[in-house]
Amino acid sequence: MRVAILGLAKTGTTALYSKLLEAMPESTDSYFEPGNRLVWKYRFRRFLEMMKVRQSRSVVAKFILFNRHNNRHIAPFGHFDHRILIVRDPRDRLVSALLYWAYHSAFSLETRAANNFIAMIQKKERDPLGVPLIDLIKFLNLASGHPITLDDWLESYADRSINEPLAFADAVPGLLNFGYEALVDHDFTVLTQATGLVLKGEAYVGQGLQRVVRKKGYGDWKNWFTPHDVTLFRPALQPYLDRYYPQADWDLETNPKIDPAHGSVYVRRIMNEARSNAGLPLLHLENQ
Repeated sequence: MRVAILGLAKTGTTALYSKLLEAMPESTDSYFEPGNRLVWKYRFRRFLEMMKVRQSRSVVAKFILFNRHNNRHIAPFGHFDHRILIVRDPRDRLVSALLYWAYHSAFSLETRAANNFIAMIQKKERDPLGVPLIDLIKFLNLASGHPITLDDWLESYADRSINEPLAFADAVPGLLNFGYEALVDHDFTVLTQATGLVLKGEAYVGQGLQRVVRKKGYGDWKNWFTPHDVTLFRPALQPYLDRYYPQADWDLETNPKIDPAHGSVYVRRIMNEARSNAGLPLLHLENQ
């Protein structure tokens, strides 16, 4: 059996990959994000060639769709028996991706900019409605050396995270939709019925990828968004909600609370991982 896991970044693809691999035979060939970055076409072609050679082997492969390094014209994945598309509420995904961007942003290696970003998140933790989410996004873009107008950023984000994924889903036949929320709830009924695999309990994510693990929950966007954010993001994100979450509302928490463990503490942890990899001193504890 050959299974492909397809999804945008920060939709739980790593956890689902680990869970499926756990349920497959020990001889299963596994491929974690093959063919990404600038050599996408070459590596993906090599990957398909390996699959042909090993036709008798089970395969689990995880693909991140439409990140900024990937070629946009992705193959139809016809070599797989099951093509699982994991989807996530785009508002939760936006919050999660925003915080995770700090790991890949060059400013995390600049102590003052890194501390300023953490301080901004802490300010939002103290007063969730006082700091719009869009202000954190503006800071990230400026600190990363990518100044861009708000309208241009919203248009780019909508294309990359909403429009292109919806077009991809329309173009690839036989996709099995699986919700991130079901993954969090350990409800694998849909996958078990489709694949026959026995899937139970929480997926284990290896130590080297712990930075991708944050809250392991859903619905927290209600604490991070402000009314201003709702006005800005609703037109861009609504088509995705209409497709996969047609009953979703835009009601915010009346008394929002943000746990620092899933905000500033998490961001400092992944920034410190990036700084450690670069041989730089860690950010001080007083920024907690």
